[in-house]
Amino acid sequence: MKKIIAGILAVTMTTCMFASCGDKDDSGSSSKGYEKVVTDFVKAANDKDADALLKSMMPSKVIDGYKTMLEDSGEDWDDTKDQFADMISGGLEDSGKLSVKINESKKLDDLSEVQEYVDDMYDSFEIEDDHEVSEAYELDVVLSAENEDEDNEETICSYKLDGDWYLMLD
Repeated sequence: MKKIIAGILAVTMTTCMFASCGDKDDSGSSSKGYEKVVTDFVKAANDKDADALLKSMMPSKVIDGYKTMLEDSGEDWDDTKDQFADMISGGLEDSGKLSVKINESKKLDDLSEVQEYVDDMYDSFEIEDDHEVSEAYELDVVLSAENEDEDNEETICSYKLDGDWYLMLD
């Protein structure tokens, strides 16, 4: 199980730079999009769906910037996506399907670290665009694989940007 999670985190961290979520506030929200992005990510990992994995982690403008950067350097985008999906989902073949349970969610009061993460992501692909994080949550989750005895507890940050939710793994 730890190998699977380590693989997921390694690939994700290679794709994006990650930062901590920041200060917490216990107030809630009626929207559950901040939780849905986590379950969507796990479903995409189980389905080996590179497009859905990427869409759960970065806005389409950033994905396009990543694609352009790869193609400009002579890399094949489809091969890179397939490799990405294989790296994320590869360990699941022996461990079985991954599932996630969200134990707790806390709305973040201070968005500065999340905004810095997003700014760095846009800057790394030289994307000039206004992008302001409007909301973020820190989620305590338990990841389980059907053929593994041990669960893995993680803290994941989700953030809202231009009306959509994305993951920022810590």
